[in-house]
Amino acid sequence: MSENNNDKITAKKTLTLKRTGLETSMVKQNFSHGRTKAVVVETKRRKITRPDEKVETSLSITKPHVAQPRSKPRFEEKATSKPIAQKSVTQSNLSSAEIEARFRALEEAKIQEQITRQQAEEKERRAKEREESLRLQAAQEKQNSKTINTLLYKLKLSLLQSL
Repeated sequence: MSENNNDKITAKKTLTLKRTGLETSMVKQNFSHGRTKAVVVETKRRKITRPDEKVETSLSITKPHVAQPRSKPRFEEKATSKPIAQKSVTQSNLSSAEIEARFRALEEAKIQEQITRQQAEEKERRAKEREESLRLQAAQEKQNSKTINTLLYKLKLSLLQSL
C-alpha cells in the first residue's frame, strides 16, 4: 500500500487570531422570561495618541463624483397655477360646478392666508411699538428720578447752609 505508515492522527490546532487590545469579562445576560446566561464580553481598549503624533490611515480620500447638470430640462414649469390645478381636477372627471367650487375654495384659502399673514405682521408691529414706548417711558422715569434726586440734594444743602 503506502510506504508511509502514519497511523497517528494528530489533532489540528484551531485557527485563532492574536487578541491585542481586547479584554474579556463575564456578564450575566437576562432574558425576558426569567432565564439568565453567563456570556463572555470582549471590550476594546482605546488607543491613546499624542497630539503631536500623526495618525496614519489606510483609507484614501478621493473627491466625490459630482453629476453634471443636464443641458435641457425634461419639462418646463408653467408660471401660473391655474392650468396645473385645472389639469389635475379635469383628470378626475369633475363637473364644471365642482371645478368652480374648488377654484373658489383655493382663492378663498389664499385670501385667508394673506389676511392671517397681515394680522401677524400687524401684531408684531404693535408689540415692537409697545416695547419701544415702554423703553422710552423707563428712560424718561429714570431721567425724572435723577432730576428729583438732584433737586432734593440741592434743597438739603441749602437747608444745611441756612442753619
